[in-house]
Amino acid sequence: MTPYNYIGTYGTGTVGAYIYPYNPFAAVAAFNLLDQWPRRVELYRHFRGKIGSRACPYPLYSEPGGLLPWAFTDQQDVLFWRTGDAPDSWTVVVAQEAGEGQFQDYEETMTSFLTKWIAGEIVCDLFAEWAQHTEAEYRLFRPYG
Repeated sequence: MTPYNYIGTYGTGTVGAYIYPYNPFAAVAAFNLLDQWPRRVELYRHFRGKIGSRACPYPLYSEPGGLLPWAFTDQQDVLFWRTGDAPDSWTVVVAQEAGEGQFQDYEETMTSFLTKWIAGEIVCDLFAEWAQHTEAEYRLFRPYG
């Protein structure tokens, strides 16, 4: 499943009550990819400018191979695509909250990462302990009003 099919199928919601994928069509700005990616990227650029490459040892979008955020967690960790040639083959980088300088690289696409994480085949050391053994549930958000 591609990221495009994922959003079209599931909409805006949470995976395992822990990971919140951005949606370019979300009505709420906090979940909107088009609203959030520039903010997140600028935040990491800011910290990189203040404390150097240990704040973010990767290029950031729109630099070649730059990180582009696609989700966040309850703990404000950020899940990025490591961009490249074909969007369907972009891999995942997980970063601890901005400025912490801890990253984990995965040779998995977004959907492969989510599938394996829920199945317990991937453990992310940066995620909260309780989130490592989550229920395989997708919760759809309903807009207010």
